[in-house]
Amino acid sequence: MKKIVYVDNIPIGNGNIIIQSMTNTKTSDINKTIKQIHELESVGCQIIRVAVKDMQDAEAIKHILKHIHIPLVADIHFDYKLALKSIENGVHKIRINPGNMPKEHIQSIVDKCKEKNIPIRIELGRLIRKVFLPMSGNVFVDSDYSQIELRILAHMSGDEKLIEAYNSGQDIHSTTASQVFHVPFEEVTPLLRRNAKAVNFGIVYG
Repeated sequence: MKKIVYVDNIPIGNGNIIIQSMTNTKTSDINKTIKQIHELESVGCQIIRVAVKDMQDAEAIKHILKHIHIPLVADIHFDYKLALKSIENGVHKIRINPGNMPKEHIQSIVDKCKEKNIPIRIELGRLIRKVFLPMSGNVFVDSDYSQIELRILAHMSGDEKLIEAYNSGQDIHSTTASQVFHVPFEEVTPLLRRNAKAVNFGIVYG
C-alpha cells in the first residue's frame, strides 16, 4: 500500500485519481481568481493551485480561501518568505523549487509546514537533470512520442471511442471532456480540456 498524503480533506496516493488544476489569473486579483476557481469547481476540480509571485499574491490567499470549497496549493519559485506568508494565511499545500532557494530557506519552509501539518512538494527535476552531463563534444537529445501511454492504452484495452478518436485525428483530451462533461466537442473550453487531461493520465498513472 502506497503512502497517502492529505491535502486538507483530499487523499492523494494509493491509486486515488484526483482532478487538479491551476489558475492563470494574477492571484492578487482576488475576484478574477475566485471566479476562475468556481468555474473549475463546477466541472469537478478537487484541488486548485495558484502562483504566488509576490507578497500581494500571498496576502490574497486568506481572502480567496473564504470563498472557495476545495483545497488551495501555493506554487512558490523564488522567495521563501512568500511560502511562509502563504502558510500563515492558511494554504493547504506548498510547492517549491529548491533550485532557486538556499538550503536554510528551504528548511524554514519545511519546518513551518510541519508546524501547520500541511504537505510540501519539492520540485527536484532540475536538480536531478544536473547530474546527467554529456561527454565533451556531445549533446543529449530528447524526443517525445505524443501521448504514447494513451495510444498503448487504446490498443490494449480495445476501447472503441479511444481508437476512433485517434484514428480520426481528434484531440483526445477534448474528446474525453466532451464525453465526461456532456458538452458538444466544439464547445469544450480550455478549462474542461485541462481537467479531462488530468483524468486521462490519472487513469494511466493513478
